Amino acid sequence: MSDRVERLRRLINPRSIVFVGGGTVEPAIVYVRRLGFSGNLYALNPRRDEIAGVQCFRKAADLPEIPDAAFVLVPGESAVGAVHDLSRAGVGAAVVCSSGFSECGREDLQSELTEAAADMPFLGPNSPGFANFLDGTAAMLDNMGVTPCERGVAVISNGGAYLNDLACGDRSLPIAMIVGLGNQATVSVADMVDAVLDDPRVNAINLYFEGLNDISRLSHVAEKALVKNIPVVAVKVGQTTAGARATATHTASMTSDSVVVSALFRRLGFIEVENNSEAMETLKMLSISKRVKGRRIGFITSSGSYAAMGADLAEKAGLELPALKPQHREMLQPLMESFIIPNNPLDLATAHFWPNEDQRRLFDAFLSIGFDVALQCMTFPAENTWEDESWYRSARTFGEAAKAAGLPAVLVSSIHEGLPKKARDMLIELGVAPLQGFHDGIRAVMHAANYGEIIDQGVENIRLPEPADLSENSVSVDEAQAKELLRQAGVLTPKGIIWESGEVPDDIQYPVALKMCGRKILHKTEIGGVKLNIATPVQLRDARQCMLHSAQQRGMDIKRFLIEPMLKNGAGDLLVGVRQVPKMGMTLTIAFGGVATEVFHDSATLLLPATRSEIKAALRSLKMYPLLDGWRGRTKADTDAAIETIFAICAFAEARRDSLLELEINPLALFAEGQGTCALDAVMRFTEQE
Repeated sequence: MSDRVERLRRLINPRSIVFVGGGTVEPAIVYVRRLGFSGNLYALNPRRDEIAGVQCFRKAADLPEIPDAAFVLVPGESAVGAVHDLSRAGVGAAVVCSSGFSECGREDLQSELTEAAADMPFLGPNSPGFANFLDGTAAMLDNMGVTPCERGVAVISNGGAYLNDLACGDRSLPIAMIVGLGNQATVSVADMVDAVLDDPRVNAINLYFEGLNDISRLSHVAEKALVKNIPVVAVKVGQTTAGARATATHTASMTSDSVVVSALFRRLGFIEVENNSEAMETLKMLSISKRVKGRRIGFITSSGSYAAMGADLAEKAGLELPALKPQHREMLQPLMESFIIPNNPLDLATAHFWPNEDQRRLFDAFLSIGFDVALQCMTFPAENTWEDESWYRSARTFGEAAKAAGLPAVLVSSIHEGLPKKARDMLIELGVAPLQGFHDGIRAVMHAANYGEIIDQGVENIRLPEPADLSENSVSVDEAQAKELLRQAGVLTPKGIIWESGEVPDDIQYPVALKMCGRKILHKTEIGGVKLNIATPVQLRDARQCMLHSAQQRGMDIKRFLIEPMLKNGAGDLLVGVRQVPKMGMTLTIAFGGVATEVFHDSATLLLPATRSEIKAALRSLKMYPLLDGWRGRTKADTDAAIETIFAICAFAEARRDSLLELEINPLALFAEGQGTCALDAVMRFTEQE
């Protein structure tokens, strides 16, 4: 692996590059020259003497040296032979820009390409290539501009459009390099992250996924990034294989692809964003500003509208705007207009136009109160409208005051175009992150605060175990069998009786519940397979007959029934589910239980293994958690016992990582504080071998 990573490092900072193709590679040669590449350039083409002034050779073995990098742009079938020629000659690594492989359904041709490459790693196929703005080199057709950079963000993406958005966007984002992976035939996201993490000039990484693979290796490099304090911002992917084995359980329906991917990102310490715009502002915040160590925002603006909107956005994002204490107001009032009441957000009103020294006294006093982040909101006037000198003076004074206070600082414009490049350049020199757009800017601050907490947590729980290689074929156990397995794992279940035939069993303490037992029954309520509060033997016999009739109408052969005592009313119900997700491993889902569990869309998902503290945090994150915590006089549920029960369920599942496909307890009844829990229903599905 170390040799492979070293080859990738040389690929994106090569001493020599060979271009394979005809006239179509000419733009790539022109672009690398524009970037100022000073190494050697070669071309391979058996029918031409030169391309864009670069001498052509017939095959790689004829080259005067072994290049570090190759750029291949020939038709799909021909690319296999070209890659084989490069690999045999010992070329370090390649970009295969050629298309027509797995993205077009030609997995067979992509397999041939991989075999032809042997030990030579390559980006692609269908890769747009890379551009390295730190060292002035590239191997790509697209012209991403010439933006020299001494330190910045490494952007790694499957496709080229996302790279173009970030490299060519007018956001003042310092981009160190962009890398397009294409189909990830031999080089995964994890491989590329590993390679760029060793460059001390990279201060953040941005990932855009269209497909996830190599999850266990991704967890290793996520740990490496956290150790190096390099934040990783990930744009939410579309689809993965997470739903491949989804069944009709509630757990499967709630753990969609996006939910599982979000759980993965949280586990890896990645900062998840929704789109490219939010990514750019977040990356600026993480690259330019000092590290954020808390959520307390000191908000300065010269508009009541911005104060109101900003407060709403900050609260929704989970940031804090601490109200000023009386002594703080007394301190600030003499420094402000008499008609303005000091508060947070602090409305400057006409002080925005005051002399620098007067604004500075106000800023210094406000920022001395004790915040974690200094934030100013201003939208600069459009060209040829207002005289903008006052905006520049106020922004500079704010930046200098924040620096003197030792605070991370940001200036947010309410609209994306409300912060001209001249202003952004000035702010960056002051160490102030120039954030464009209210929503994206506030969320960028929130992400920076989250990353500060991720750093504090350390790397102990990041690494994921290798996913099990499970059979597609499965077999379920019935509720009685599932509960017996849970009892052996230390999970309390009702003491039931199996009723298979004959008269009503003796010595039953009424009232009871009667349930159908069958391996294919997932939702008993929907087929009349549950009867509660049965008070007499006659009612029990009649309930069984009704269930047999319902089963016969549906073509089901039911022979086993489960009789269980009715339990006292609990203080709440939970759903607890574990299932295997291909290529990822086991996921734990916690939600409010019962028949309406999917209606509320209120669930939390973790990747296993999970600690008790993580389970507790997931439980408390549910919107309906206050109902378990004694809200408005309700009985407080035994949440401590619930956490211990869920932890035991996770241990049971992990011990069967190579065979358990799915487990669901719905509901897990929670009794009053100190009185424990009980699994009232359970479903389990194993591999056929088990």
